[in-house]
Amino acid sequence: MEEQQLDLEIEQLFKELENIPAQSVYDPTFDALLLSGNLDNSTFTQFPALPSLEDSSTYPPESTYIQALEQENQEMKTEIQSLKNDTVGSLRTYLTELQPWMLEVTDALDKLGQAPMSATDIEFASDLAD
Repeated sequence: MEEQQLDLEIEQLFKELENIPAQSVYDPTFDALLLSGNLDNSTFTQFPALPSLEDSSTYPPESTYIQALEQENQEMKTEIQSLKNDTVGSLRTYLTELQPWMLEVTDALDKLGQAPMSATDIEFASDLAD
């Protein structure tokens, strides 16, 4: 019941504020106390009851949020470590498979002796001779 009365008084105050000419609010002689002549002194001094300290200390909302963030952080660290291990494993496999091919190419180039001339080397040499 008190809440309804308070709501009605607040609505009435807003209606009174809407009826004030815009320039009178900035007038230094304007008295805002004249607006709410029908409001009693206890109207704006009532606040809702706060939760007890025992309730807030038993289950602090930050605690569950922080725990959830810590758990998510730990899961992300685990996932990152797993990805690192997978990447290192893939690189080892790739390099292990690549090494025999590199040895074949190196042997083939060694058998050729002198490196073959490329087509651009021939053109460059003929331009210098002219």
